[in-house]
Amino acid sequence: MAIYSAVCDQCGLVEITKGMTDAWPEQHGCGGSLRRIFADVPVHYKANGFRDFDDGLKKSIGPRRFAEFEAKKKRIEDSLPRGYRDAMED
Repeated sequence: MAIYSAVCDQCGLVEITKGMTDAWPEQHGCGGSLRRIFADVPVHYKANGFRDFDDGLKKSIGPRRFAEFEAKKKRIEDSLPRGYRDAMED
């Protein structure tokens, strides 16, 4: 059995446990429709030459481009479904 993340129209962020060959459920137990969330897997580079993404970013790309980057990041975060956004803040 695998655990999948989904967003329910009524409950917000939920976890679904199902087999890999089982069909994706159309509705949650509350009756709300489900939409699956595909999330990135975190990657940590530990070799020489890699650095933390935010370390020196503003200095390396300049304040104007950094402000554009932050604005785009905020637009993406604001467009996320309600339950997914709440889970990110926890």
